[in-house]
Amino acid sequence: MRHDYHERKVNRADNAEMQAAKSRQKSQQLYESSHNMVSGIPMGQPILIGHHSEKGHRRLLERSNNAMRGSVEADKAADHYEDRASSIRNNKTIATDNPDALQLLRDKLARLQAAHELLKQAGKLYRKNPNDKDGYMKLPGATIGQWNDMVKYGGIKRFEIANSNQNINSVKKRLEEQEAIESLTYKEEEKNGVKYIINPEVGRVQLKFGSRVPEEVYRTLRKHGFVYCKSEGAFQRKITGNGVFAAKMFLKQFNP
Repeated sequence: MRHDYHERKVNRADNAEMQAAKSRQKSQQLYESSHNMVSGIPMGQPILIGHHSEKGHRRLLERSNNAMRGSVEADKAADHYEDRASSIRNNKTIATDNPDALQLLRDKLARLQAAHELLKQAGKLYRKNPNDKDGYMKLPGATIGQWNDMVKYGGIKRFEIANSNQNINSVKKRLEEQEAIESLTYKEEEKNGVKYIINPEVGRVQLKFGSRVPEEVYRTLRKHGFVYCKSEGAFQRKITGNGVFAAKMFLKQFNP
């Protein structure tokens, strides 16, 4: 799966956009259907109580209302799928199974470290001379926006440095985890008829069963974060420390 990560991302977005288009078309069709159902009824025509047309009139209005409600729901579904497609395309999260994850994390760490250094230098300069705008603008990465904020809030605050440090340490930890993941080799073990697999090629820890699992076992697997993948014939989740731990915990508890 790592090798086709970008293709799968594009396919997910394309599929969401296709679903949005279908829902939008359905909404329009239901709207037109609702309108056409009552187009033959004069504007303001009341239901004639006791008349032979009463039942048919009520049924027609009910069908028209149901179609209109369906149109509104389909329109909401189209909005949902359009938002989903946009979210997929614009998602900047660095996924574990992204083949470019290591380089992306290294680049992110470099940017955070550069920004952190700017915070320290800017704070130091501002404390020395709050009016030294020219000196600040000579710092690597300096922006007029940051200068204006320093003037407005009285320099760089301690929490900004602390938050910056926290973000750097978080990315460092993630980078270490990613390096450990990418150094893994294929591993397969079997316990109680279940194959436990570390599969770096697809970026997943997998559990393969010889037959269809009972509903109770299925719920337990889902509770541990495992999702069935038909193409792999396995329950799986991303290779992370938590993923490996979850697999081992399941195997420890599993008693066929």
